[in-house]
Amino acid sequence: TDRQYWLDQLTPPPPPLELPTDFPRPGFRSFRGATERLVLEGSLSRNLKQASARMGCTLFATLLGAFEVLLYRLTGQSDLVIGIPAAGQAAAPEPDVVGHCVNFLPLRARIDAGVTFRDHAREAKRRVLEAYEHQDCTFGSLLRHLPVTREPGRVPLVEVQFNLERVGGDVRFSGLDTSVDANPKAFVTFDLFLNAVETEDGLVLDCDYNTGLFRRETVSRWLGHYVELLGSVVSGVDGVVSGMRMLGEGERRGLVSLGRGEGVGYWGGSVSGMVERVVVERGGEVAVEAGGEVLTYGELNARANRLARHLRGKGVCRGDRVGVCMDRSLGMVVGLLGVMKAGGAYVPLD
Repeated sequence: TDRQYWLDQLTPPPPPLELPTDFPRPGFRSFRGATERLVLEGSLSRNLKQASARMGCTLFATLLGAFEVLLYRLTGQSDLVIGIPAAGQAAAPEPDVVGHCVNFLPLRARIDAGVTFRDHAREAKRRVLEAYEHQDCTFGSLLRHLPVTREPGRVPLVEVQFNLERVGGDVRFSGLDTSVDANPKAFVTFDLFLNAVETEDGLVLDCDYNTGLFRRETVSRWLGHYVELLGSVVSGVDGVVSGMRMLGEGERRGLVSLGRGEGVGYWGGSVSGMVERVVVERGGEVAVEAGGEVLTYGELNARANRLARHLRGKGVCRGDRVGVCMDRSLGMVVGLLGVMKAGGAYVPLD
């Protein structure tokens, strides 16, 4: 049966997808969201279709395969689930039913970083076709039969969604010009939803995201990474997944520059030494803020010095490891800096 197919695919379930969030995941899920848009160059869209044809894949499989690679590169997780929508009217008892009858198919991907993108995209195509053949099992009924741990801060099993849709041309009336466009979201269900829209001019990427987890700048950067991956597909589908280019030239140069210490105003020596240097120049400015309390650079440095003297008096020597078990607070920052000033290495304890 269709249900048994999905149970075989998803038992045992993969671990939750741990995307690098900008904010701590709340105990209870927030639905506030926004949409970030990126328009692809027309030539890239055309070249992607040609590359898809050479691989024997649909454009959907190619875009989905690249999205899976993006998630793998962002998380390091090779076993993940992405939801893809399927029209639910076919499963309805009445063939002419009207309404939003979308069902979500939880597509499981096991990514092998050593295979070529050609092979990965073909595997994505196979999984998509199989999923559509077994779409007559609703996502809700499937969850009732899967051993998935429910958490109030997460969507069960599927936290990321992907779709490709086709938007028709503008409707023309006598004396009236019109255009079709999507409304940006203010509320979202999933952590991340990448919707690729195929228009007459090319492809538009609309990414809905949970603003309680991600900043706009982060999602915009990820869309840039995705476009770079698509460019890698166009350049050569026989490159391995782990070697696909994800950084733009400007971002790559910036990271190399930071790695060499270029443009970092206070770099040089130890972290505590940098703090000492900032104290001389900006000792009265706010250094740390937490829970409505603040510490200036001078106050932070003084407290860290007192802690360092105390630790040395307790026998902490250069190279010793000192455990730190604290919530995020002013005291935690003082603790980390104080351990370093005493010559030790802090070990964060959960």
